[in-house]
Amino acid sequence: MASLVLENEDEARRRFLEQKAKVNARQTKEEKKRFNENKHRLSELNTHIPKIYEDKVIGKIPEEICVELLEKYKAEQKALAEETAILEAKLSAVSQDEKDTEEFIRRLKKYTDVQELTREIALELIEYITVDEYAADRPRDIHIYYKLLDKPLPHKKYLEIGTNDDKD
Repeated sequence: MASLVLENEDEARRRFLEQKAKVNARQTKEEKKRFNENKHRLSELNTHIPKIYEDKVIGKIPEEICVELLEKYKAEQKALAEETAILEAKLSAVSQDEKDTEEFIRRLKKYTDVQELTREIALELIEYITVDEYAADRPRDIHIYYKLLDKPLPHKKYLEIGTNDDKD
């Protein structure tokens, strides 16, 4: 990984971000679209609601229709605001992925010429390592999960069997 960063940092950054985003790339695009649609609709509602009051005061619409429209718009506004907040949190996670990737590259650059893995390097770069079950007929697979690139363990004290779903 260090040699990749030294040879072509932009390519390394692209690969790291691709690794983080492979699961939710399509979902992120849809969430951005929905987020923008929600923001636009909230803006429309913020202009419609005062107009309804004005139309009622002027006498353009009866009070019962005014109340009905206001209730409908307020309910829609509340639902959109809640969904938009959730989408905004998800989208901020994408920008956090970019920051995490930059931090990982910065850390990795510190160890470009090392000859052996030390405790310090492992603590700074590696989140956890899994080793497959022993079988006499095949070698064990070792999976390294990197800090800032891979999902952290939900429970640091143990690893549940079968949680190896995002590594091949």
